[in-house]
Parts: sequence; structure tokens; C-alpha cells
Amino acid sequence: ELGFKIGERTVTIAKLENGDLRPSDQTIAKLEKELSIRLLEEVKEVPAGTQKGSAATFTLGDFIKTDK
Repeated sequence: ELGFKIGERTVTIAKLENGDLRPSDQTIAKLEKELSIRLLEEVKEVPAGTQKGSAATFTLGDFIKTDK
């Protein structure tokens, strides 16, 4: 039924549900509209190692200090 509503084959919907197929941007947009949900979110890109307290700057020494 969902496949019919968004113009996709039942086999395609089953593959999407099982994780065997990654949906195109067009298919994602149709699913979001039909189901009234957001499947993608905008991610702010931060250069590696510039965010204070990020995993990239966490060292073994930091772990030992916080373990006490």
C-alpha cells in the first residue's frame, strides 16, 4: 500500500525496510511527505579536532584524570 501511494514497487519498499537498499533523495522526499516524518537532518560540519571536549581531543591522560 505504501509503495503504491509513493509510486514505488512493493519489492523496493521491502528492500528499504530490510536495509538491503539505500533510498534515493527522491524516494526519501516521497516517504517524508507520505508519512509526515523527517528521515534526514541537516548536520553542521565541524573540522576534526577543533571542538573542545570532542572524542578527537580526548586522550588517555584525560581518561585517567576523570577516572579518579
